[in-house]
Amino acid sequence: MKLYTGKVWDIDLADPAAERWTDFAIQNGDAIQALLSDVEAEIEETLAPTLPRLLLAAVRTLASGGGRLLRQVVDMFGEDYPQELACIARHADVPVGKLMLGNLIYDFTSLAETYGCGCSSLSFEVDKSPVLVRNMDWVVPRSTGRHTRIFRFHRGRQAYTSVGVAGMVGVISAMGDSWAVTVNQAPVIDKPRSLFDSVFDWAKAPQLLFKWPVLQRVRAVCDLLPKSYNSLVLGLRSYETIVPFFAHVVGTHAHEHTVVTHVGDADAIRTRRNGLVQTNHYVHKKYAAYNPDKAEGWVTYPRYDALKAVLRNSLTDERKDSIAQRPVTALQLLADATDEDTMQQMVLWPSRQQMVVKTRNNG
Repeated sequence: MKLYTGKVWDIDLADPAAERWTDFAIQNGDAIQALLSDVEAEIEETLAPTLPRLLLAAVRTLASGGGRLLRQVVDMFGEDYPQELACIARHADVPVGKLMLGNLIYDFTSLAETYGCGCSSLSFEVDKSPVLVRNMDWVVPRSTGRHTRIFRFHRGRQAYTSVGVAGMVGVISAMGDSWAVTVNQAPVIDKPRSLFDSVFDWAKAPQLLFKWPVLQRVRAVCDLLPKSYNSLVLGLRSYETIVPFFAHVVGTHAHEHTVVTHVGDADAIRTRRNGLVQTNHYVHKKYAAYNPDKAEGWVTYPRYDALKAVLRNSLTDERKDSIAQRPVTALQLLADATDEDTMQQMVLWPSRQQMVVKTRNNG
């Protein structure tokens, strides 16, 4: 993996949603087109065999550039991101339905219970301030690493930085002045027959008004530009989402470590004074029944154990001194949770406003 040395793209939240991605889309049109082609191919190869029939039909409709009805349902609720997607689609010369599919891939794979992407995160303290390191193992498609982009979202002087992918408007990893957050996929708890079944089940429609795609909802919280770690944690707990997720959050002061476990319409939090580990299974006992069987060989369990051992045994004073001098060395702590599926690695250190990102040039 190589250090990311590309441009940090400026996204002004004060601009109209229908215009704020114009420059980025014009200059990154080829990357967006290539990534979406890879998404479409990956769906047919990997997801189609496991997707429920109606959900697969919805996915294929979006992939073909259609999905007007679904887009109208999304537009009804007045969020910025449909307008942002329309802006990107127009200037990158891609069908807006296909772009929407790329932005909903987290939610579609969760609804289909198609797991296997082993994201891992570890937080600890150096000089009494939290550091968050993370692997983003997302191989739908495998060109995710190659198409990594970093964005600076701002409104006036307030800003946060997001590590994303070309064409993706949501947030999966970000750092503000007083916090950092990374999102890991969580096992699904409610098992709807399909996304369309949920949307058009009128008994559920009132509940769905407040349930949104995970990465777009995390972005909505970050766009509020929270002034503190506690404000960010509260925001992440306040929104309902279509599918579950884990959000690993750190602040700038000692002992500010939290994992928000959000299961769509309820949440739980874990805190530890000196650091936390999160992979892709529920640690809370009340949700443990929804975890995949350990006998299935899912990588989340050995990676969790390996990073817990790091937290207990590897953070010597010498190691912390090394990280303080060269933050990139913190990525060595992720060695036992890293493989060919790791598309992004990063160090987020909000108290020092330091971000280090590595990517894998696949695809």
